[in-house]
Amino acid sequence: MKITSKSDFCRLFGITVRRARLKKGMRTPAITPHIGISRYGLHLIEKGETAPGFLTVCRLAKILEIDLNEFVDLAPAPDAKEK
Repeated sequence: MKITSKSDFCRLFGITVRRARLKKGMRTPAITPHIGISRYGLHLIEKGETAPGFLTVCRLAKILEIDLNEFVDLAPAPDAKEK
């Protein structure tokens, strides 16, 4: 999937979070207190309907044992114009 917009990023970020959570066998109610958001907030992130703040991304990475670089690599790069 080529990421060209914020909505593409949110969708792929959400898929990544959900897959990591399910792979670890974690249920939403078990992790939301540790990341400081509601279950509905996590639901919106996993569905790609909202972009989490940096602190939430860091907390998700920690509890799901995901390297932050995995999330950073999802972000679209700005168009680089050669001079």
